[in-house]
Amino acid sequence: MKPIITEDRIQELYAFTRQHFVVHYDIQTELVDHLANGIEAQWEEHPQRTFEDALHIEFKKFGVFGFQDVVEQRTKALMKYYWKEVWQLFKQYFRLPKIIMTIALVLMLQMLLRFSAFSNIIVFGLVCLMFLLPAVQMCRFRLQVKKRSKISGKQYLLEDIITGLGTGGIMFQIPLQFLINFNNHSELNVDNPWVLWIVSSFLVFYGLVTYLVAFYIPKNLEENMKKMYPEYTLV
Repeated sequence: MKPIITEDRIQELYAFTRQHFVVHYDIQTELVDHLANGIEAQWEEHPQRTFEDALHIEFKKFGVFGFQDVVEQRTKALMKYYWKEVWQLFKQYFRLPKIIMTIALVLMLQMLLRFSAFSNIIVFGLVCLMFLLPAVQMCRFRLQVKKRSKISGKQYLLEDIITGLGTGGIMFQIPLQFLINFNNHSELNVDNPWVLWIVSSFLVFYGLVTYLVAFYIPKNLEENMKKMYPEYTLV
């Protein structure tokens, strides 16, 4: 009968990876799978070998730096995979009829700014929303992650990706800089159609990007993670 590793031993392998400074559960899982396969292969040739000895032999194969090189490689690979998923979600979103809806929003906002007596207030309010809503959503997400991690004891690389999407700097810096310097800008020139088109297009497209980054993409990435890792849940 082919020797297999029990669930208790699998948990020991997870603990072993954590002891060697592998933080993210998704990378731990890949290492545990690799170690388990290697140990089982050893047992086929040496059934008398203990689990601890087989693990020690398998770990030595990683070299002087242990898991460090593998962690760096797998982190880069997972980052690449997750960012590919992000790009796919962007492409999926910007299809018909959403493209027509986006153009319609630009037209409606351009008309609103042209004929409204409060065009500057409208622009200011929209930029405030683009700053505040993602900030609130990212804080909410971080609290969820912290609570889930406290309960499960697991941390995922995906969580760092999502947090990085929301707090990566440019998404907040653009509206923040606008708000800081708003009083130093001249009144919006509603008589210049080019100015209105540029402002309207920027606000609509930046608003959509903000929505995708703070709400749409995290939700879809979480659903993908639940399929890959059934134990992955946000409390």
